[in-house]
Amino acid sequence: MNFSALLARSRFLLVLCAFAALVACADDAAEGPKADAGPDVTASSEEAGQGDVAPDFESAQPAQEHVATSTKRGTIAAMPPLSLGTFLSRSDAQEFIPNTPLDEAPFPGQRVSSSYNAVRYTPREGDSFGLALQVWSPPTNDAAAERVASLREQFLNVADAPQSALPEGAFTSERAGIRTLVFRSTERSYAFALSCGLDHCRNWRPLIELGESIAKKQ
Repeated sequence: MNFSALLARSRFLLVLCAFAALVACADDAAEGPKADAGPDVTASSEEAGQGDVAPDFESAQPAQEHVATSTKRGTIAAMPPLSLGTFLSRSDAQEFIPNTPLDEAPFPGQRVSSSYNAVRYTPREGDSFGLALQVWSPPTNDAAAERVASLREQFLNVADAPQSALPEGAFTSERAGIRTLVFRSTERSYAFALSCGLDHCRNWRPLIELGESIAKKQ
């Protein structure tokens, strides 16, 4: 075989190999990814939909805590207002203002809560103020004393309470025909403001005696 024939045959083999390589690449492209081409993203997304989806912090609503004192899940039950019956009942008020029927009347001011409440009894006839009691329930006895001290800065025409069995720090205030005695509980963490119209409190002694009785109640 001469040199020209060998050269022609070599060119033919090179062309054949190139063609075979092109066909193989085309077959691979037509077949798509093989089984080991990587993770199956579609399957992963479906599995994540069963509970492993990342939380959407932008649109998520805050979780509501279940409180044992609530009758409905996810709500906080309101605490009942501070009870006043122990300190000043209707019969107590009726004894203080005898010979006339009394009605319970609203007492405007601070909002009623589990740590504050107020009650007022007024004569059914006439427009007199009657008798009223405000009660604060701070967490400690010291806090109750501090409450009395802060109230002293808020009331007008204040003076130290006359000598009595009331705890230290008690004071009086008089304004617009209403007399008020402010004091704290003898042994518990309560602060009181006991008020009476001049129609029924011509002097301080009856109001102070009632205050002493309230201060000792448990």
